[in-house]
Amino acid sequence: MKRWPEPPATFHAYLADTEGSGENWQGLNKPYQPLAFYVDNPSGTFRLTKTGRLPDVTQDNHAYSLAGAEYTLYDAAGHKAGVLTTDKTGTTNEISLPFGTYTYRETKAPQGYQKDPATCTVTIDRNGHSLATTGRVEDTPETTLVDLLLLKKGDSGQTLADAHFEIGFYKNGDTRPTRTWVMKSDAQGKILLDDAHKVSGDPFYLNEHGKPCFPKGDVKIREIKAPAGYVADAAVHTVDTRTMTIWKTAEVVNRPREHALRLIKKSSDGHVLEGAEFAVYEDEACTSLFYEGTTDSSGELVIPKI
Repeated sequence: MKRWPEPPATFHAYLADTEGSGENWQGLNKPYQPLAFYVDNPSGTFRLTKTGRLPDVTQDNHAYSLAGAEYTLYDAAGHKAGVLTTDKTGTTNEISLPFGTYTYRETKAPQGYQKDPATCTVTIDRNGHSLATTGRVEDTPETTLVDLLLLKKGDSGQTLADAHFEIGFYKNGDTRPTRTWVMKSDAQGKILLDDAHKVSGDPFYLNEHGKPCFPKGDVKIREIKAPAGYVADAAVHTVDTRTMTIWKTAEVVNRPREHALRLIKKSSDGHVLEGAEFAVYEDEACTSLFYEGTTDSSGELVIPKI
């Protein structure tokens, strides 16, 4: 034999000692010779590298993590062949598999991501000089889809236009918003998360379909300008988007701005008159009494909260 062939990495040769003795071809009693044998069990390794779509949504947000995703592999007969689990970098453990074709799918999504419904196929073979195969998978982060952000109404149920709100998105419990927007209500009292209702602010977050959305976190809504004749809502409304996928439209109600009406009663020659009685009605027919009072010694009557 001139030289040894170069065996594949899956080829293993063994030399085993044997016990006992026997008569050889010369008639002599000799120990049994060693037993030589080989095993060729072609196999390779497989691992996955996982990434997330929409990095603009997930960047530095602790509500999202690539760790803990699980992918289950199945052989050609449909039997479970192994499980791959991602670490925080999105890289899985490596498993050894006999040569063949396998399918795999995500059976557990990582924190904050949608489970990928796709079933993928991989063939494990001698890829050039390497028996290692790496697949790449990608997950979509969960977001809250927003169409109608809020509805602005008056105390009698009428819709109000030109109310301005400051909207802030906060991640990781931060005290400062990551992004802010100033939005205004239209003639129907509606504020949609779109450019037509946007007065100023940062770009919107967009989901995988290009629709405006909020990542997981807190959204804080504060009215900064009330419609003419109304008092701005003083409350700061906080919405937790960590557990919702569809935005629940909020209604923000304004009450009318109140005034005090001051009357001075005088005679035709300019003297103030005490004891004049006045009644104020809510209707033109003067059937619904709102307030009544009498002028004081200075001829004055103040009607509050009108």
